[in-house]
Amino acid sequence: MHGNKRAPHEPGRRAGLGALALVVALAVQSGALADEMLVVGSTAPGLAPGDVAPTGTAIDIPRDAEVTLVAPSGGVVKIEGPWAGRIDGPGASEGPSLIQRLYALFQMPDRRARFGATRSLSRCLVVDLEQDDDICVGQPSCVVFQSEGRPQEPVTLEGPDGRQIALDQGLGGGMWRWPVDQVTESGTYQVRAGDVPTAMGLDVHLQPKLPTRAHEIAWMGEAGCVRQAQEALAELVAK
Repeated sequence: MHGNKRAPHEPGRRAGLGALALVVALAVQSGALADEMLVVGSTAPGLAPGDVAPTGTAIDIPRDAEVTLVAPSGGVVKIEGPWAGRIDGPGASEGPSLIQRLYALFQMPDRRARFGATRSLSRCLVVDLEQDDDICVGQPSCVVFQSEGRPQEPVTLEGPDGRQIALDQGLGGGMWRWPVDQVTESGTYQVRAGDVPTAMGLDVHLQPKLPTRAHEIAWMGEAGCVRQAQEALAELVAK
């Protein structure tokens, strides 16, 4: 489980987050406007996920095609064809452009292909102990860990305050649940499986209260949970 895991503070660990911040900065410099909408899903010709279009743009969606857009306020607009008209959506919210922040996720490599998509299990976030460095969780949260390498060993976490947390077993081979009432603190957790003396680091980011799911996804990307944010975007389209 530990052979391909990076150390908690390895210099290259935050490269993805730095690149994300750079893309956001470039989007701001390019003059992205607060009244633009972001295409997050599309099967219509001429529109692709990651495209940005000003509100009022005329589009034509043929039969059996659909487009999903996010408005500056975080509202999601789904349009199914046949449809022709000008796109519009909920008004802009104050603060940094949500569209710029979400647009940055489309400029990052698709980490779902590399690491495998975040999965849900009875509304729990499933964390791959072999691959995940950062996870973003709300309150309260259900978090399940999985590992193919050590299916029968107990797993414990050591929190930033030194507190030891034993994960619940009994979910099947290679799966452990983090007790819901103990997911309470942001920071780097040391993860140990069985008697392996070298711990790996997992950075946990507790999500603040945010107005929409789109705002939560943007926050995930900026916190370093890029893979999780990209998967959440895909789920936004699928709903």
